[in-house]
Amino acid sequence: MYLSSADRTPVGGAGIARDIETLSSMGVRSCLAVTAVTVQTHDSVTDILHLQPGLVADQMRAAISRASRRSERGRGRDDRGGRER
Repeated sequence: MYLSSADRTPVGGAGIARDIETLSSMGVRSCLAVTAVTVQTHDSVTDILHLQPGLVADQMRAAISRASRRSERGRGRDDRGGRER
């Protein structure tokens, strides 16, 4: 499990969308926390809305909490999702 904290860009060339795509291609499950929302193209950034640090921290806590619950449910299983022998 990987926790990514990054911005949300509308073009998908970087930020959360790219992190999730890259991690998924490597078979890594991810959870996320958005830190900012941008208005941009590939050539320029016209606006940035930084999220409040408390909101980002709350996102991280929620993501970690959910990931740990998933991990607890997955104990006792092998890599294929079946029971260990």
